[in-house]
Amino acid sequence: MDDAGALWNLGTGRDESRHRPPRDDDWMPLALSQDERLALLSAIAQNVTPVGLWEPATGSKVKPLSGHPTRVMTGALTEGGRRVITGDEDGMVRIWDTSSTKELETLRGHEAGVQALAVSADDRRAVSGDGEGRVILWGISR
Repeated sequence: MDDAGALWNLGTGRDESRHRPPRDDDWMPLALSQDERLALLSAIAQNVTPVGLWEPATGSKVKPLSGHPTRVMTGALTEGGRRVITGDEDGMVRIWDTSSTKELETLRGHEAGVQALAVSADDRRAVSGDGEGRVILWGISR
């Protein structure tokens, strides 16, 4: 087996990967949708879009989410998988539509890089935290 990554079943201890994660642009995983249909990836390389969506079941190419000018540090997918929320080094939180990959909203309020994000179970709120200890609760439009 190569070192491209794998999907391990913790119950059986077996590799259940059908497709390997992309390696060409040095992607780092940030989040997985509840239905496992989408993975949110952040680029480690400097010359690519900082964040994108990948479909593990099909092994698709990464679909870029264009808008962040700096490295994306954290992200979360809503329970239904319709929206993705990302936070970057510049303190911006962005909300995206996963189908179209279009940015829906930019949320401003952090003065330091966003390092943590979580979404409520009802997809109505998100919380983000930055490197200076500021935590912001956001309302998410549906």
